[in-house]
Amino acid sequence: MLRSGMYLGDHQLPTIPGFEAAGIVEAVGANVTDWQVGQRVLALVREGGYAEYVVAHVSQLVPIPTAWHSAKRPCCSFKV
Repeated sequence: MLRSGMYLGDHQLPTIPGFEAAGIVEAVGANVTDWQVGQRVLALVREGGYAEYVVAHVSQLVPIPTAWHSAKRPCCSFKV
């Protein structure tokens, strides 16, 4: 719906859509202690989930269990 311009919200164009992302932590901020480079995570973001790289606040991250196959990651969201 966002791509068609029908999403209700305050998204300004141009924008990168996507409310979820799955990947590997590439870098962390100086005060971040709960997440490590190389850790697999799901991120619930306001926009930009389709981008190659996503910046997310630590409160938006959920660890991906190591037992999960990569095909399951994009279809799973969590409320934390």
